[in-house]
Parts: sequence; C-alpha cells; structure tokens
Amino acid sequence: MGRAAIIRKQFQIPGRMRFWSGLLFFVVVLILVLWGGRQVKDWLYDGSRLPLNKFVVQGAQRPIVRAEIEAVLQGLPKTTSFFELNVDKLQQQLAAQPWVYQVAVRKQWPERLGVYVTEQQVMAHWGEQQLINRYGEIFSAPTQGVKLPDLWLSGRADEADKVVAMYHQLQPLFQSGPFRLTHLTMTGRGAWIVELDNGWKLYVGQQRVMERLQRFLSVYPQIQPQQQIAYLDLRYDTGIAVGWKNNKKVS
Repeated sequence: MGRAAIIRKQFQIPGRMRFWSGLLFFVVVLILVLWGGRQVKDWLYDGSRLPLNKFVVQGAQRPIVRAEIEAVLQGLPKTTSFFELNVDKLQQQLAAQPWVYQVAVRKQWPERLGVYVTEQQVMAHWGEQQLINRYGEIFSAPTQGVKLPDLWLSGRADEADKVVAMYHQLQPLFQSGPFRLTHLTMTGRGAWIVELDNGWKLYVGQQRVMERLQRFLSVYPQIQPQQQIAYLDLRYDTGIAVGWKNNKKVS
C-alpha cells in the first residue's frame, strides 16, 4: 500500500462517529435557535420596551359609553406590551358593556390601540326596566344621565318585533294630529293598548287596529268633557265606549 493511501486511511472518520458528530451539531444549533427565539419573545413581550400607552376611542358619543370603555382599558395591566395584548379577549370585554352595540379593536404599530365603538341606539323603553334598540333588540343598561325617547313599548320579549312593527304602522296616524302616541302595549292575548300624551288610554283590541284608531280620531272632538276622559274602548263595531275619571276601568 502506498504512502498516500495510508495517509487517507488515517484521516477517515468512522461512520458511527460522523453520525454522533452530526447529531451533536444539530442539537447545539436547535438549542441556540430556541434560546434566541425565547430572547426575542421576551423582548417583544416586555411591556417596558413596547408598551401600549396610546388609546384612541372613536364612536363613543355618550359620556356613559366612554366611561364604560375607559374603565375596561384602565383595567389592563400597566406593563401590557404591543404583542402581549390579546385583542380578541379585549374585544369581548368591551362588547359586553351595556351601552356598546358593536366594537372593533385594532393594534397600530408601535404603541397605539384603536377602539371603534357602535353605541346602542335606543328606540324606546321596553316595559318598566329595559330598553329596546332600533333593531328591535331588548337590552338592559344604566340610564342615569342618558337622554331617552319619550316612548314606552311593552309585550312579550319574543314578540318584540311585532310590537315595533305595530308602532311604525300606527305612528303616522298621530304625526299631524293633536295627540302623540307615548305607550304601546301588546297584551298576552295579542290585544293592543295605546296611551296618548294627554293621558288617555285606548283599548283597541286584536282586530282592525288601524280602522278603529282612525274612527277614534274622527269622532273624539264630539266627546265632552274631554278633561274627564280616562279611557276609550274602541272594541265596538259601531261606536266607542268612554270611561270617565274616578270610575272603574275596563280590564
């Protein structure tokens, strides 16, 4: 065997040694990558390096809505970083506020958070303690300091859409007249009761609602003395029954 062949043989690395050397190299590289990734993550999630310290709230017009939003934002940890903040969780917290109808939360690099709010738009009071929005959805919310419509609707919650539809149907009847509709109730039997801003209560019944109210508007000037009227029962085919104050009312 020649000298060159002997030298080459001396420098050959056994296959098993090459395997373990390669595996060791891979493990070292993997450890370095994981360590480096952890360092980058710790840096990105460090609230002192990339803190969220600018909050922009748009769409919240009522003071009570701004107070709800600000209370949630102020509840965030002071060290919350740009990458650490869970936008979905924050959005759920904001959407759960009583006066918030919809909300969108957006991060804006490098330190800004945008909150875009759609407030509840109140159509009327619902019953004694709740409200109903313009989409026919019933909700509960604190009302102190909030200007609300002078309109009360009531009925079964699962029939709120029918009550809203009836109000929209009846409201034009009173637009040009001397009365304003302030209360509309759908009873458990499906009968309608209308209350006017002068205190009169109209028992309209289930059938021919528009017809009966139009008849009322055409004949009420003949009913005297009007200041003594408590209610009017329109559930008759050819006339109207009048209930006077201090007398027993219909049920």
